[in-house]
Amino acid sequence: MRCLMKTLAAFLCVAALPATAVADNGTLVNDSVLDPLAHNFPTVTFSVATVHGVSFQQDGITTYKGWQYAACYQGNTTNSTGKVEVGRRLLPYGSWQTLVLTDYNFTTVDSHNDVVLGICPGDGSIHLTFDHHVSTLHYRVSVAGLADNPTTTAWTAAQFGVVKDRLLTGGPSAMTQVTYPRFIPTPAGKLLFTYRYGSSGGGDEILYEYSGTTHAWSLVGQYTTRTGTYIGTLTNQTDRNAYFDNTFFDANGRLHATWCWRETPDASSNHDILYAYSDDTGRTWKNQLGSNISTTGTSFISANSPDIIGVTIPQKRNYINNSAMITDKQGRVHVVAWMLPAASPDQTTFDTALSSGSRFVHYWRGTDGVWRKNETILTGSRAKLAADDDGRLFLVYGDATNIRIAASNPATNPEATPASSWND
Repeated sequence: MRCLMKTLAAFLCVAALPATAVADNGTLVNDSVLDPLAHNFPTVTFSVATVHGVSFQQDGITTYKGWQYAACYQGNTTNSTGKVEVGRRLLPYGSWQTLVLTDYNFTTVDSHNDVVLGICPGDGSIHLTFDHHVSTLHYRVSVAGLADNPTTTAWTAAQFGVVKDRLLTGGPSAMTQVTYPRFIPTPAGKLLFTYRYGSSGGGDEILYEYSGTTHAWSLVGQYTTRTGTYIGTLTNQTDRNAYFDNTFFDANGRLHATWCWRETPDASSNHDILYAYSDDTGRTWKNQLGSNISTTGTSFISANSPDIIGVTIPQKRNYINNSAMITDKQGRVHVVAWMLPAASPDQTTFDTALSSGSRFVHYWRGTDGVWRKNETILTGSRAKLAADDDGRLFLVYGDATNIRIAASNPATNPEATPASSWND
């Protein structure tokens, strides 16, 4: 239920769209607004009009020791300026306490540039990154223990350090070309930080780790590479980048990752659902057969790594990157991707995706290692996916005016038959 509440709250409390629809077997129990003036774009960028609640934001909101924490940009809808705002509240119905970090001004109208928040379980420090799209790192961290003692610690901007352009203390140079930063708390009480180094169609994934004991970051290393050969229906390439859906620890401490490859800046070159996992906090990575395919910092996951394709999806299928991913109680991996229905012909430009009837398709990897498919009739913006302790899945997504929640109950034998229909 922790994963469910965190994901749903990320949309209902932070996103700019109103939450007016829920699954027909659900009940809205509470609305909570962090800031009614949270920054929104006056114009659309990259087909998205908001920088909050986007699918690749891991995370904009999180729960820690009974308190909820969220980050956004404070601003207005008439210009592109805004400052990072951080809020906290006691669950389930506490009022938001907010602070604004006034020494950095967000000025780029770009829906990639979300605020990402992470909390280290080892020392209760709160970490923030913001305003990135192939740009220099913007990072700041709170004093240790800020999230451990919320009833006795002041909630002020003075609790956060200055904006930094690197993670390593005394690092030799700024971290550049940062896109899609993510914080991932580990079961051992540390905090991972991963990001893409490079640009769309040509980038590598880099991993760092923060220790709650030393209060310092260390470089783990690169773990995916742009190199390798791919022969596709749209283009043939020797470099690319991985677009991760999510990078997520399950209840047993296994780190799962799913992604697509993009061969060029054109989204029509997206292809395949790739899958790998790590049992040692990202130091080594294994493919679907359990074979080692990468040692972080030394050898990398590439397009030519064996047995990493979970689902073959060719180019020109309007398959959007940064899909929704979660693991369930049984350890199964679920991905809900947005793409053309199987019966639709290929599209040569991604601009035709909406008019051609693209929709959500649910894929999952059973405990037997086999991937299965359930094509839904739902369509909308890129989504978030959550699972509860009873095995139900919840898809949170937006349409033109609303945030919607669709629910799917597990089938009697979900390893052998498709999940039941999604109810919106």
